[in-house]
Amino acid sequence: MEDDKPLRDPARKKALSYARDRRNTYGESPKAARKAIPARKAGESRKSRRKAGHALKVIERAGETSAILAESSLAHDIERVGGWTKSPDRPLGEVLQRKAKARVGRIGRKSRASAFRAGSIDPETGSEVTTPLNKDSLP
Repeated sequence: MEDDKPLRDPARKKALSYARDRRNTYGESPKAARKAIPARKAGESRKSRRKAGHALKVIERAGETSAILAESSLAHDIERVGGWTKSPDRPLGEVLQRKAKARVGRIGRKSRASAFRAGSIDPETGSEVTTPLNKDSLP
């Protein structure tokens, strides 16, 4: 029995994975995101049901034209328009590029920080100072 899947070399599979796979980059911890996304969706549904229940109670006391308007908005789910939506996830390749760029920026961070504390780096320009800064040399 032959396989219907096309054969792909590992480099092609990796490129497809980087393009297709997505990661949540909203900025919260993964555990918080796993809990917050369903909670927000449930909250939006509760809010919609609450408004629908209120509208149905008001229909009994309202006039005919406002009752028709309320029924129409309930039927077309007007309340959900413009509610909470999850921010779209980023492609895995883009996330990994950003991480690699940040990693390069962190190289030598400790030596730069110690040079800054020692006063051999000018805090305004970030360039190296020939004479160390001290309280007497400041204007």
